[in-house]
Order: sequence, then structure tokens, then C-alpha cells
Amino acid sequence: MNKKVFFLTLCLLALILSLTGCADKQVQEERELKIETATENIQEEKEEPEKVVEIEEVKEVEEVVEPEEPKEEEIIEETPEEIQEEVELPSQDSYWNLNYFDLTQYLLDCGAKEVTTSNEDIGPIPSIIRADFGDFFLEISTNNYEQVANIFIGTTLPDTYGFYRDFDYDNDSLTTTYIIVDLNDGTMVHQASIEALPDIIKGIKSFTQTTPGERPVIENCIYPE
Repeated sequence: MNKKVFFLTLCLLALILSLTGCADKQVQEERELKIETATENIQEEKEEPEKVVEIEEVKEVEEVVEPEEPKEEEIIEETPEEIQEEVELPSQDSYWNLNYFDLTQYLLDCGAKEVTTSNEDIGPIPSIIRADFGDFFLEISTNNYEQVANIFIGTTLPDTYGFYRDFDYDNDSLTTTYIIVDLNDGTMVHQASIEALPDIIKGIKSFTQTTPGERPVIENCIYPE
């Protein structure tokens, strides 16, 4: 009887030990499994590639400015501060009386400061009628001096030469048509000379010298050097 009890006791102890061993083994396995799982998770976290946060590069967009088309230049006419008005002269018609022309009065009314005569020591009748216009003076030849019309435009401007009115000397009227200009002494000048006076007087009265030697440009005049 005692042997049976002893044997059962041994069997019971063996069973208990076996169960205890299995339980410990299961616990150990669970622990190892947890450790293994945790290790794998750590490795996965390590192996997981770092997330690259892409920062969108903001590039400064250079504004393309299209070149403006050149504007048409406005043509501005430069107007002098002082515009010289055209010289107005009295009409010669008012100084005619048949075959007589009041030359002295006409020259004075055109702005001459003084009108004088000279006979050039060739006789009592004047051969030159001179009209003083300031910077310029006119010397009008009479028929007593020359048989053809002749007008010399002299000047008192420094380093400036006088010039002549050009006439068509092939025209017979220059040598055949004489006009009385002084009733007292009968002085006569060529009609062509009288008719040429307006252009000459306008030219010298409207002229202002800007460079030494410069002369007024008048149509039908000769400018000797």
C-alpha cells in the first residue's frame, strides 16, 4: 500500500513538473515571440526610408518686359521767339507823276536816314544819288554817270564787302528809258534802277549779320569777293 501511494505521488509530481515545464516553455516562447516581434518592428522602423519633404522651390519668375516700340518722334517746329515780319514798303505808284518819280521822298519813306547827291567832279548834274540806311547804303548811278543802270550796295559792317545789283544789259530799255528824279536840276536815273529798289531795300532792312563778312542774300545781285 505504501508503495502504491509513493508511486502515485511520484507520478503526480512528474505530472506537475511536466505541466510546469510546459507552462514555462510557453511563457518563454511568448516572451521570445514578443521580443522577436519588437525587434522586427524596430528593424522595420530603421529600414523604413526617411520621408523626404520636398520643398517646392519657388523660382522668381523674371517678368519678361517686351521692349516698347519706339514712339514716333513728334516733329516740333521751332519757332524763333521773335519772328521778323516782312518789311513793308510804300507803293511806288504814289511817287509817279507822268515821267517824274520823286526818288528822294521815296527813299526817305522807305527808311533812309539821309539822301544826298554827288557829281563826282564830272559836271553840275549829280552822277550818284546816295541813300543811307545805317549798316548799308545805296549808290544809284544817274544817266550823267553811266549810260546803263547801276546800283551799288555798300556797307559799314566790318570785314564785309559791298555788292551790286545785276541787270540785263542786253535789254535796250536800260539805256533808253530815263526817269526824271529831280525837277530842279533835271537829274535822271534809269527806270530799271527805280524798279529794282524795293527788293534791295527789303533785303538790307531785314538782314542781321551773324558772322563777320556775311551779306544779305538778295535776288539778282552780284557778290564780289
